[in-house]
Amino acid sequence: MRKIPPYLLLDAWRGVAALWVVMTHACVAFLSTGDNGRFLHFPLYAVSIWGQLGVVLFFVISGYCIMGAAYAAFASGRSGGRFGLDRIRRIYPPYLAACAAAVGLGFLTVLAQTHHLLPPSHHHADNRAWQQPQFWLANLLLVQAEFGQPTLLLVAWSLCYEIVFYAWIGILLILARIGARPPSEARGIWIFQIGIGALTVFSLVWLIASPESCPFPLDRWYQFGLGSLLFLVFAAPPGFSTRHARGQLVLAGILTIFFAIRHDLSPSPEGFVHHFVLGQPSTRLQAATCLIFAALLWALRPFDSRLAHRHVLRPLMWLGTISYSVYLAHPLVMAFPDAGGRRLGFDLQWYWVTYLAQIFVAVVAGWLFYLVIERHFISPRQKRRIEEELSE
Repeated sequence: MRKIPPYLLLDAWRGVAALWVVMTHACVAFLSTGDNGRFLHFPLYAVSIWGQLGVVLFFVISGYCIMGAAYAAFASGRSGGRFGLDRIRRIYPPYLAACAAAVGLGFLTVLAQTHHLLPPSHHHADNRAWQQPQFWLANLLLVQAEFGQPTLLLVAWSLCYEIVFYAWIGILLILARIGARPPSEARGIWIFQIGIGALTVFSLVWLIASPESCPFPLDRWYQFGLGSLLFLVFAAPPGFSTRHARGQLVLAGILTIFFAIRHDLSPSPEGFVHHFVLGQPSTRLQAATCLIFAALLWALRPFDSRLAHRHVLRPLMWLGTISYSVYLAHPLVMAFPDAGGRRLGFDLQWYWVTYLAQIFVAVVAGWLFYLVIERHFISPRQKRRIEEELSE
């Protein structure tokens, strides 16, 4: 079977997505503490408040990469169980380490407030959930959405979607291995195309017909599905399979346009996903961003190697390699430079100093988290690719 070259530029896009999410959380405390709307005309803040679109980019990239991992497992003869274990090993240990750090920081903060080392918090969190075993079990397994439990880690809601998406890809891998005996690249790709395309179209039709009733995780599947279909366009053997993959991707794109045109729902302040509402983009903007980004990835694929090795992109490529660590670690540390900057007087028109300090601390914390935790759970093949990519 053919070996599909890695899409190197995706690391730079991961860096953009991670930085954008961090930028949102760097200014959310400032913008939510009174009437600071007059500062939104600053380009720095105006761009930042839409940083949750970075999660949309992550979902498209994730769809492409996980479909690529499933195809590689199919091509090499690895089982669906091995594919699942690899995904668990990649996602859960860093996530659980971040959860442990969050619990530890929470206890230290309460202890410091009790001894008047820190000012008391003005946010009255409902700690009753912490007393329930289902809260801890749901957070341990990343199934908070299915059981309606609050999240221990601010960013965990997106990982709940990722886990379900990975499970569906794993099921398709098992079906592909069963239905493609003896091993047949064309037949395996066909099974992946049917499974991904059907669910993507189904979810988009539901969203177009009744977006309010579309359940988790179908409400965001199209973002993941467009990324997966994009990989299948590049992986499909020449001929009917390629035309079929392109047709599915174009159909999904058209349905996404219909969804964006027909609905412009604002996020609800209630429910599992929308704990953070300030600046959260509407469904129309999310759909448009998803479609434009998928089209951009499709257009840039032929120029991947040339663009990915440009020195100007080296910082984003590096940031992309540690993006998961940055995503997990940044909510744990950003309150400290925020409080410190405000105490030093970097507030209101000077808040941009505190804002930049938060971003710097978040990236450093993510880098340290990567070195201490995440890198130990990356496959040797991925480590070699990262080392080659960053050494050129």
